[in-house]
Amino acid sequence: MSYQKARGRKKSLKKALSEAIDYSKKYNKYNVAVVNVQAEDEAKEIENSIKKEFPNVENVFIGSISPTLAVHTGPGLIGVGVQKID
Repeated sequence: MSYQKARGRKKSLKKALSEAIDYSKKYNKYNVAVVNVQAEDEAKEIENSIKKEFPNVENVFIGSISPTLAVHTGPGLIGVGVQKID
C-alpha cells in the first residue's frame, strides 16, 4: 500500500523530503537517513537539503540499499527515514 503519490521525479523527491520534515517536527532531536539504489548524486543533494531544512537533526546518514531489496525497486530509488532521539 502506498503512503503518498506524486507524479514526476522532482515532485516525488520533494514530497518525500516534505513528509520527513513534517514527521521530524514532533521531536526535539533526531537522525535522518537517506538511502538509494544507484542514485548517489541525488542522495547527496537531499543530504544538503536536510542540513538546511531540518533544524534539530543530529546526524545525516547516507547509504545504499542491499541488492536483495534493490531487486524489487530498481535503480534510482531514494528513501528518507527519520529516527527519533529525543
